[in-house]
Amino acid sequence: MMRRHRCQAFTLVEVLIVVVIMAVLAATIIPTFSDSTNEAKVSSAKTNIGTLRAVLALYKSGHGAFPPNNGTVSLEVSLTQRSDRDHTINASSGVYGPYLQEFPVDPFTGTVKSVTNSSDQPIAAVPAGTTTGGYNYNPSTGEIRYNYNTTQLPASTY
Repeated sequence: MMRRHRCQAFTLVEVLIVVVIMAVLAATIIPTFSDSTNEAKVSSAKTNIGTLRAVLALYKSGHGAFPPNNGTVSLEVSLTQRSDRDHTINASSGVYGPYLQEFPVDPFTGTVKSVTNSSDQPIAAVPAGTTTGGYNYNPSTGEIRYNYNTTQLPASTY
């Protein structure tokens, strides 16, 4: 008597059902991960602003004023280099600083950028839809805000 060996394999219908189930699972899980990427960027931006506000307060306590806007020294340099009491950058013998090892990178653009408001006016509200990034800084008041205004990170809060 000859025995027939039946091939033990999946049918086409079974394979298609598994593929459909995997596609449905992927379609529900992938958006969750893309939302967490945006949430991480927003969280990083909020942390950066908090850090910069604390560092500016520390700078003011040592120098008696916030970093000036003298046209030659940027906010980044003022906070990452040693300086004298009169705000002069003096890398070798400055008494104060550095307050930051490096200036925070913008999590949305991946660049380091600050925008200094040279007037004594409060920083104007960033127009809705602005995505240029960087930080708006007012040297008279020490006010600093994130230069980004979308539904993810409203400028009125940060």
